[in-house]
Amino acid sequence: MACSVYFAQYLLDAFCEHGRGDVAVKLMSAKGDRSWVGMIDFGSTVSMEAWSVKAKPNLDLNHAWGAVPLNIIARYVLGVTPKEPGFRKISIRPQLGGLKHIKGTVPTAVGPVTVEATPDRLMFGVPAPAGVTFGGVTRTFPKGQYEITLGFRRSGKGGQSIFFYRFNFCSKVYHI
Repeated sequence: MACSVYFAQYLLDAFCEHGRGDVAVKLMSAKGDRSWVGMIDFGSTVSMEAWSVKAKPNLDLNHAWGAVPLNIIARYVLGVTPKEPGFRKISIRPQLGGLKHIKGTVPTAVGPVTVEATPDRLMFGVPAPAGVTFGGVTRTFPKGQYEITLGFRRSGKGGQSIFFYRFNFCSKVYHI
């Protein structure tokens, strides 16, 4: 990565804020001297202050600003952010970034938020009301466990294809 470890936060934020989670995921998983994989290859078990000893000979081997992937994964890849202070209301808007499957838990002040997604399916559990955007549709859900499945096609009038969204609330299934 051409920028410093510190500036990587702003770079990855910018890509994700503009819908380019694919670029952020690619940069977070890139190999080479100037990468998080490079830190692991160096032997570090935590994030470092700089990409390598070559970049900063007196680097700290345990530095919070190098842990950028942790918050990028929680806030953008899993897509969990607060809509109100203290996570009293939650937003979930996952960006898989080219990944085929994601799964994670984000701790919040009101309890854990669980997210599991593939390109056509989202399962989530929320301890507070949540606004969820998936497949171009935004819906509000009360606290609970949910599943959204995309891509159910049925023949409409005149043989046209209609794109359905299936929401699974507890044990009931609703088609929209």
